[in-house]
Amino acid sequence: MGVPKRLTEMQKRFAEYLVFNEGRTTGADAAIAAGYSEKRARVEASELQNPRLSPLVVQYIGALREEKLKKYEVTYDKHVAEGEAIETPIPSESSSPTDEESSSDPQN
Repeated sequence: MGVPKRLTEMQKRFAEYLVFNEGRTTGADAAIAAGYSEKRARVEASELQNPRLSPLVVQYIGALREEKLKKYEVTYDKHVAEGEAIETPIPSESSSPTDEESSSDPQN
């Protein structure tokens, strides 16, 4: 039979659904979402993730994971830039309440 030379649309959808929903879905769910039969979803998911049976799908999954890692990679420079962007002064607990706050206090 041999190994196919390119991925089918269903194989691409399976890989993309699996990678982009990683940790929130199973292989069977990804297979169903890609259009595979519900009766064979677990078997299809297993076969699609087996490098001997579906090497192109496994390579595509690996490439998608690498792309996702690079996109969301945390480096020192990115971390510092994000921190500076969201940095806001935190009011100290020892500051006295404003006149507006004290006038609305029923105890005063």
